[in-house]
Amino acid sequence: METWAPAATLGVMQLFLMGWAEYRRWGDMEVPGSTGQDPLFAGNKQPAGAEVGYPGGVFDPLGKGKASDLNEMKLKEIKNGAWEGAPRMRARFAQR
Repeated sequence: METWAPAATLGVMQLFLMGWAEYRRWGDMEVPGSTGQDPLFAGNKQPAGAEVGYPGGVFDPLGKGKASDLNEMKLKEIKNGAWEGAPRMRARFAQR
């Protein structure tokens, strides 16, 4: 498969960016509210009363985090990821 960058470069970028996001989320779980302010952009703040470990704010531009059935949507996302994503990835790797 041809991409705009070598696979190793894409892998390192993915590792760095996801690592940064997960590190910030972990920090919020350790000390709730500690990551409420974006270190690079002062205008990006976590909404007041946001759930611990949930990014919200700039990561929720469509406002879906304010839905009344948010917990139900989170559960559906987890279930869909486990039942749909994992078998598809196994099939993808089996093709190679």
